[in-house]
Amino acid sequence: MINKKILLAIALASIPLITPLRSAAAGLYKWVDEQGITHYSQEPPATGKVQKIKPPPPPPENAGKAIERLEAQRQELDERRAARLEAARERQEEAKSEEIREAACRQARENLARLEAHNRIALRSPDGNYTYLDEEQRQQRIAEARDLVSNYCKD
Repeated sequence: MINKKILLAIALASIPLITPLRSAAAGLYKWVDEQGITHYSQEPPATGKVQKIKPPPPPPENAGKAIERLEAQRQELDERRAARLEAARERQEEAKSEEIREAACRQARENLARLEAHNRIALRSPDGNYTYLDEEQRQQRIAEARDLVSNYCKD
């Protein structure tokens, strides 16, 4: 007798759980009436063209793994983005360094050309007075200018 009461209680308690499943399994219907209005319902109309709409699939059992995979992909993309930004920054620094080197090369070549073209080189001191280089000083400056050209110029 007790077993029958328990079974009856379980059966009655499970009815609300089964009803939504049955209605979800019944599906969703879409149709357009004579006035051109689109309708959606769980019951198809008696007449007219009806389209049965499939419910979306349930979430996968292993949703946690999918989330982990997406997080790993996001982290990988973030790392790639950071690497691209770092590479771009390095390219900018290299370009700036190349510009500085080219400017130093031009200046060194101009100085060498002036030293080689003129025998008498005048230097202005901070107090505004001029002094002239003798030949030994000029040759020393020419050697220094050639060293600078070889250091800064690629060709």
